[in-house]
Amino acid sequence: MTNGQLDLDAYDAYSPAFYSAGNLIVYCCFFPFYTLTFVFIILDFWRPLAKAYRRMCSAAWSQIKYMFFSLHSAAISFGTGNFRQGFHHLVHMMDGEGSVYDGFDDPFTQMMRNCKEVPDWWFFIIAVIAFISAIIILKTW
Repeated sequence: MTNGQLDLDAYDAYSPAFYSAGNLIVYCCFFPFYTLTFVFIILDFWRPLAKAYRRMCSAAWSQIKYMFFSLHSAAISFGTGNFRQGFHHLVHMMDGEGSVYDGFDDPFTQMMRNCKEVPDWWFFIIAVIAFISAIIILKTW
């Protein structure tokens, strides 16, 4: 390899890649195996997956409605000159009405209700730090 480019003459002089028949069979079996794994999971667990998907969509829709309601309230507050209340609406725009643990009654959920929930802005800060770190790492190396 010279200056980051492949030297084809040196590669041809070394030897081409040889794969055994067993190795080729294993690689060829990976493709249907991974596909069939997803198909099996979807067919076997379709009821819990559908229930989780419906709950996720319902929670996302209620969060979107709450965000638009908060933005509307903030706009009205800013329009009337009440900037403090307007900023309050903007800051608490992502606050949910309920808890993550609502609708679950298993023992683990009951124990976790005693713990204080982590604010959403922590996850946002972690995501921003990870994104900036990824950019720095990609630009450096």
